[in-house]
Amino acid sequence: PCDIFPSKRFYTEDFSEPEIVHSGPGKINAPMEPGAGFTPKLSLLEKYASRSATL
Repeated sequence: PCDIFPSKRFYTEDFSEPEIVHSGPGKINAPMEPGAGFTPKLSLLEKYASRSATL
């Protein structure tokens, strides 16, 4: 993405963990895990999905 904002700015519940938070003015801490560094909360995605498909 071009812009990264703290999760709480737009969402009551974040769809991934860990939550994105400011670590200073205009800064966030980059995740240390391999890959994107964030894990989707599948139960929350299922809760708010309007429909789904199985491939």
